[in-house]
Order: sequence, then structure tokens, then C-alpha cells
Amino acid sequence: MSINPPPREIQILLVENDHDSADTRKENIELFGNEGNASYEYHVTIAETEAKAIDLIEHQRFDFLLVDFLLTGNQPGSDVITESDVDDPANGSKVARRLLDYHRRTWQERPDDVQQLRPIVFSAILGEGEEAERVRVKILCDGAYDFISRDPEDINTLLRSLGEMCELQEEAYRIADGKSWLGQVLQNLGCGINIIGRNWKIWYSSPRNLEYSGTRRDKFHDLSSTSAESTGLSDAGLTVHQHGREPRRES
Repeated sequence: MSINPPPREIQILLVENDHDSADTRKENIELFGNEGNASYEYHVTIAETEAKAIDLIEHQRFDFLLVDFLLTGNQPGSDVITESDVDDPANGSKVARRLLDYHRRTWQERPDDVQQLRPIVFSAILGEGEEAERVRVKILCDGAYDFISRDPEDINTLLRSLGEMCELQEEAYRIADGKSWLGQVLQNLGCGINIIGRNWKIWYSSPRNLEYSGTRRDKFHDLSSTSAESTGLSDAGLTVHQHGREPRRES
């Protein structure tokens, strides 16, 4: 008789200065995210300010960081987010970048660590067209692994993003622990492995891939601001695991 392992705890740091919105989002994530979920158990910790988030990071390691783009409560100059708004150091995107860097330094994260902080920035006021796409790209380049531009109260969109990221992290754990048959095959062939996720973010690089790329394991190569399309790592062999699909080998 096989016994299913207990669900893995996923620690989420939510940075939101609106007390009511933060409580509602925490309740929805823990209620609906954990409902019928045998693999993961979400735990949300709220920080009202960047300073409070830093204090929490000093004492606890997190898997995901959720940040409201309008963290300061200031509305942008127009009805939608513009490129100049993204350049404001007080916006949630820049706060997420600083917290990501602080988390890495505090917990000495390396690019082949499976557990790394993954920021998600959300806002409901993104426009349409070319400028909106440029805004989205700039937010992702700040380090966000996803940018949710639909209504943040739409909990399904957020849970879908979190679920896909948890699947990617689980695949990275299997590869690192030698429990992934594809990972074993590729490593036996001398191939390095990258795991690619939403928005073509590099989630995980195996030690062999770091050797190929010349990246020192003690020097963090900023995977959060790097896409698979902008690296030369494809020659080393990629394991692509995107949007919950089965991994596939890229030549």
C-alpha cells in the first residue's frame, strides 16, 4: 500500500499596502489554491511595505513574491501604466527587483539552486498596443517571472500562474534529485539542462550547463532577467518545460 507524501509547503510573500486587499488575496490564495490540491500547500505572509518585506526575508526563505505594481498607492499620470511609470523607482516592479536581490544575498542563492525566489507583479491598469507590450517587457526585465495585467481580484489567473510555476519547480527538484528519467538521460549523455518557463524565463540551470556557459556557481547569473532566446546555452542542450507541458529536448 503506497502512502502519498504530504503536500509541499509553498511560502509566498505578498507585498501590498492596502490592508483589506491583502487580506482578501491571502484568504483566496490559501482557500482556493489549497482546495483539492494534494501536491502543494500555499502559505501567504503579508508585508505592507518594502521595509517590512526585507525584515521578513531576513528570517524566512520564500518561494514566490507577489507585488502590486501600485504599491505606493500613487496612481500613474494617465489611466494606464506607461513606460515612464515603470522607470519610477517606487513602483512595485522596482520594489520586486530590490527584494529579489536582497533575498538572493540573504540566502546565498546560486543559479543551480532549485529553490529561488520568483517574483510576480500584478496590476489591472495596463493599456493595449505597442507601448503596453513595451511596459510588460520592461517589468519582466526588472526580474518578474510573470506579470498579471488582468483584474488582480481574478484569483483564477493568479492561481494558474502559481500552479504552473510550482510544476516547474517540482520538475527542477526531480532533475536535481536524479528522479527525472529525461534528466538522467541528458546528463548521462553529457548534456547540460535548462528548465524554461512562462515568458521564456530560465528557471533552473544544471551544474553542467553552468560549466558550458562559464558561469561560476557562487556568482549568480541573473536568470530572472534572461530568456532562453538571449543566451548561448541552447548548444549545451535544453530541457524545456513550459506551461505545465512535458519537457522536450531542444537541439
